[in-house]
Amino acid sequence: MISSLPFNKRYRILPLCFICLQLSAQNMPDSVVLRIHYTSQMRFTEEQNYLSPDEKILDIGKHSSHFYSRWAERNVDIADSIFGQGGKLEDYLAAKEKNGFPNSKTPFNVFKNYPIKNVLTYTTRELKDFLYEESMVTTKWEMLMGDTTIAGYPCKKAKTVFRGRTWLVWYAMDIPYYDGPWKLCGLPGLILKADDVKGDFMFNCIGIEKGDFKPIVLRNKKYVKCTPEEMEELERLSLKDPDAFVAKMGYPKMPGFDANGKPLVYKPRIRCLLEYKSEATK
Repeated sequence: MISSLPFNKRYRILPLCFICLQLSAQNMPDSVVLRIHYTSQMRFTEEQNYLSPDEKILDIGKHSSHFYSRWAERNVDIADSIFGQGGKLEDYLAAKEKNGFPNSKTPFNVFKNYPIKNVLTYTTRELKDFLYEESMVTTKWEMLMGDTTIAGYPCKKAKTVFRGRTWLVWYAMDIPYYDGPWKLCGLPGLILKADDVKGDFMFNCIGIEKGDFKPIVLRNKKYVKCTPEEMEELERLSLKDPDAFVAKMGYPKMPGFDANGKPLVYKPRIRCLLEYKSEATK
């Protein structure tokens, strides 16, 4: 018993107990206190002359947050349910047709302050499930003149340059969370609208709700761990040279054919990225 120990030994044990409690709390699922819905418009390739739609969700917890595609999340839930019960591909396709959403071109997940404070966890799928972790970045914001109302909340305007892109955002000081879509954060209020000035990426809040939601947890998958730079290289390669990308993933080449039975020739495309990790890759 602790009480039977000399005072100096009891004094050393107590901090250790607090550390254990903190580590235990960090590993527990975080309760979601606020859910924000965004529409998103994203240019998938530099050659694409239109923006691909999606619906994104930002779940804000007591200690962390999770930004993800509602479309992708729903379709993954369907797949896990069907295949977990021994179903086949045609069963999944039928269930998805009935209860799913369109395919998301951007099925990434951004976990801020997860699994611990000041750590960002990013997952996505490029034939396989990938995961990397990086330190949370302190974004430098420039406050601008102007105001508007979004989802019923008065908003102020700000600008930042983050990893090769300039963003104009609107944030609501009445919602006191230093968070926002994707990796954007650090303003004195929740970011409800964010536009890349080139017009390649846009996030716009369409609704905010409180309620009883699933806690913030990382899906239990066999992730391939990588660095942010390796992830960027793979995303580029997937469109620049699909055959090389498939080979790098460890799969055999599967030649495609057109309606006339001739082998398909893939024209290299340039991936439009949300961020560029270095000046050399911009």
